[in-house]
Amino acid sequence: MRVIVAALFLCVSLLTYGQQKDIDFQIDEADNSLSIFCLNNSDSHQEVVLSILDIKGLTGYTNPIKKVLAPQTRTHFLDMTYDIVYEYKLSYTKKAVQSEEEIIAKARKKESLYLDDFSKLNEGIVIFDDIECTRCSYATNYLMEKNIDFKIVNISDNKENLKLMWKTIKEKGHSMHVKTPVIMVNGELSHSHTDLHNFLEGLK
Repeated sequence: MRVIVAALFLCVSLLTYGQQKDIDFQIDEADNSLSIFCLNNSDSHQEVVLSILDIKGLTGYTNPIKKVLAPQTRTHFLDMTYDIVYEYKLSYTKKAVQSEEEIIAKARKKESLYLDDFSKLNEGIVIFDDIECTRCSYATNYLMEKNIDFKIVNISDNKENLKLMWKTIKEKGHSMHVKTPVIMVNGELSHSHTDLHNFLEGLK
């Protein structure tokens, strides 16, 4: 019975690995115990929540276990013990997370993109960015990840920059009913993008 369960688990594990290559699990068995390890094969921190389902003949698990895994690491999650016959299923969720160092580095990179010379507002790509706006964050993160050259006008805590945005919208003859981000591309202003991702894909 133990061999059958192990074979079943191997099949499930390979299937899961094929679907989500960043995360994999390894099971070490010894002295009527199972030790479950999680492998983060990605280059980023991953938050993994592991659940054990349909448990029979095993003790040691009570609630889902959440851990943040460093890149390229093998992390111990759980030990369970058994007598003779046992069954179980692994279920997990994952999401990439940033370390404190990564968050600081990203913030510094973002600050380096701030537009200092507003006479160049009509040159290249310029985004009026509000840190509390998820669509703004999506736009700036997308352009940074794609290494696309652009500049940022911070309207989060700068009243003068916010006034500049409204002044620019008015001068360009656009509606004052705006859904951010407001984006300038070589002097052409756009906002309230229905498909923001598709718009950003067209920027180079």
